[in-house]
Amino acid sequence: MRVLVLSKRQYMGKDLLDDGYGRFYELPLELSRRGHRVRGVCASYRPRPEGEVAARGTDAEVRWRSVTVRPFSPAALWRWAKALEGEVRAFRPERIWACSDSFHAILGVWLQRRHGVPCVIDLYDNFEGYGASHIPGVLALLRRATRRAAGITCISAPLERHVRAHYGSRAPMQVLENGVSAHFVPQDRARCRGALGLPLDAKVIGTAGAIDTARGVEDLFRAFLSLAERRSELYLVLAGRLLGGARVPAHERIRYLGELDHAQIPAVIGAMDLCVVCNRRTAFGEYAFPQKLYEAIACGVPPLVARTEGVAHVLEKSAAHGYEPGSLASLTQGIEFLLERPAMPPVAPRSWRDLGEALSAFLALAAKDVA
Repeated sequence: MRVLVLSKRQYMGKDLLDDGYGRFYELPLELSRRGHRVRGVCASYRPRPEGEVAARGTDAEVRWRSVTVRPFSPAALWRWAKALEGEVRAFRPERIWACSDSFHAILGVWLQRRHGVPCVIDLYDNFEGYGASHIPGVLALLRRATRRAAGITCISAPLERHVRAHYGSRAPMQVLENGVSAHFVPQDRARCRGALGLPLDAKVIGTAGAIDTARGVEDLFRAFLSLAERRSELYLVLAGRLLGGARVPAHERIRYLGELDHAQIPAVIGAMDLCVVCNRRTAFGEYAFPQKLYEAIACGVPPLVARTEGVAHVLEKSAAHGYEPGSLASLTQGIEFLLERPAMPPVAPRSWRDLGEALSAFLALAAKDVA
């Protein structure tokens, strides 16, 4: 089967082509590994060199075409649409997998209607929480696209329920979570702490991801500062980009490592006794996939995660690993409990290979008769 993948180039603070990162890099490679011919077009909303780039893995290759796009320019949007049409005519795909934001979902279904190629929309987040959805007409077009799509892949069961309830879509849907990269494995704690200059007998909590006020990271700062007054062995380790005006408190037992390469994150998590994943109850936060939860589990480190709707169903059998978003008392109590009684939740990460198999099967079943 020939599959055309549409995605933006920058997401989750990474670049799909430069960093070889994430869902829209890994899953097309998995489709290729299963014998499908896969091509991709990625729209860069920042100036980047245009042209073709090959993404290669073991027994797999995906040819990506990068196009620089200014989403708020009608001329640029017209040029983008024409580039996509040219790719459809040249490649003659049998399926389109339209990913990453509202624009790609809308354009994917537009191509479906013009060329009769079934389009499966991928909702890896609740796009209603994105800035683009505040542009007049975009949210209405997104909802119409989901109603007309041949199928929909959703990052989580709560998001699937939301789409069914509010978008009026009757298209087949498949929950397709994120996988965990192969380098997230249990680490040697002594080696990890030695590299970071942390005492071997310390109690280390931390987070590795966006250090974002919109996700409630300041609750973690306050919880640490409160606990550190009476726990001299407690350290806080932070790795990630500062967002939303976040400021790391000045404290002798806080280690801020900045934004690191993704391959370095397992060693940071490996230094921890407890990995804290902050979030808020927002249109984005409620349905965000708990990637950091699964990465911590893959590294063998107990997680403590804000219990948003997207997390609650994952931790329904492990209440101790969740805390009430926005509640300093709940977060503080959760930290103390898991430091004294460390335990892993009964949750297993999924591999990109398994998820690629599920996506391949779902694309094969997408409706062939589309309007």
